[in-house]
Amino acid sequence: MVGQSHRLLICFVLIVRSVADRARGSIVVPANGAVFIAKYCFDFDPYGNNTGKLEVPVSEAIKEHWAGEVLVELVSAKPSSGKLKFLLLDDQGDSYPESNNRWPGYDCNDKKLLHMAKSSQLIDLEPADKNFKRELHTYIVEKLRPRYWYVVALDCSGITRTIEYEYHLTNIQQGWLLELSMDTCGLRWLTFFIFVYVCEACAQVTAIFRQSTTVLRTKHPLRLLLTFGICASVWGTVAYGLKTFWHAYSGLESFWLYLGAKLFKAWSKFTLLLICVLMSKGSAISRDLENRDIMHGTIIIGPFLLLCLAFELWGEFDESRRYTTGFIYDTWAGKVLILIDMVLLGLYWSNLLRTYRREKDKEKRKFYRTWGLVYTSAFISLPVSAIVAAFVAAHVRVEVMFIFNNVVHSILTSLLVIGLWPDNTQSAFCIDKSPELACTFGNQSFDLLDQTPKGDYKEFDMEDCSLAAGNG
Repeated sequence: MVGQSHRLLICFVLIVRSVADRARGSIVVPANGAVFIAKYCFDFDPYGNNTGKLEVPVSEAIKEHWAGEVLVELVSAKPSSGKLKFLLLDDQGDSYPESNNRWPGYDCNDKKLLHMAKSSQLIDLEPADKNFKRELHTYIVEKLRPRYWYVVALDCSGITRTIEYEYHLTNIQQGWLLELSMDTCGLRWLTFFIFVYVCEACAQVTAIFRQSTTVLRTKHPLRLLLTFGICASVWGTVAYGLKTFWHAYSGLESFWLYLGAKLFKAWSKFTLLLICVLMSKGSAISRDLENRDIMHGTIIIGPFLLLCLAFELWGEFDESRRYTTGFIYDTWAGKVLILIDMVLLGLYWSNLLRTYRREKDKEKRKFYRTWGLVYTSAFISLPVSAIVAAFVAAHVRVEVMFIFNNVVHSILTSLLVIGLWPDNTQSAFCIDKSPELACTFGNQSFDLLDQTPKGDYKEFDMEDCSLAAGNG
């Protein structure tokens, strides 16, 4: 079992590395079939002379308008006989087939394929000259918009073979960011959100260590959950920024930074949704928050978030292997992610409406009616951002979704920081009041998972209240 897990981890590392713009990999090319090697979004130059096919060498006058460079080299082939082709295709609707990874029925002399290819290189696997370079080297000239381009390997001899290849794709006019695909989220926005989350983290850490003249539970579990969530946002965004910076510097993806960013992002989302679900059940508002409430909420939210993380990782890999300009939420994995958020939204609203109807205190009912609606956005930000992203250009979808989701997330966490600030906590919360009041139900007591009330209106005895207050 350990050996199998080790092999699976190695395979996943190779999968993540294979989507970088500077990479080495291997793949099976079927007889008279083509397979996908790389997908990359290149820049454009409005003054470029788009001649369709542009091979090297070319005149110096044209070089300044090159948008990108493509270098694909065949390292080895087994069996090393016959011929194959490297092809370069763009993202026009008639430039690629519908299949995700193979085109049956095409051969090297197919007229449609020759018309679709913007550049190609026929490679003889048994050349007389052993020093012969087996590579496709060309430059991208595009003057209309950023465009996705695809590198393909096509067998020409009716032989199924395994090839090992290297490729390096760059955006020449992007300066020190030339290694980054144009659909990557920019460092400017990453830096902005790092700053926002660091400010929130500093404020929240100050809050939980705040010294007050009154008896406040500054380390109340709700405040600690919020602190952990904001810190996870900081580390997730920092990991994403470092991954992007390393990619720009070296041209290589960092698997561990990529995975770290995903894990911290999932933890940050988990804590925010958990806080929302706890509040929707009346915890820390209509009744005091107990440890079992957090445990039960974790049981509900945790598996969903782990499933989301798995589907997101798989969906990003699956989409990176497609000949389309779609994105993860065009795939079945993306639709599952949206469905999960909608299921959690249904759970949240069911709890919120039930708690609202049972609450007798007017101030708390107003809190559920107003702020309950505001925190609905924690569950719908992903579906809404996916809809918005579907209407923008393909190369900005990743950045649009990143900005949209982080704006919503940072606003909601900021509202919680303000609303839970010691000495100025929203009056609807019962986390800073005296033990007698903190343990008094404004509602009937019910368990997080149990949908039926457990009894009539009551108060805890003083011994229980003292223990609860001591937890903070």
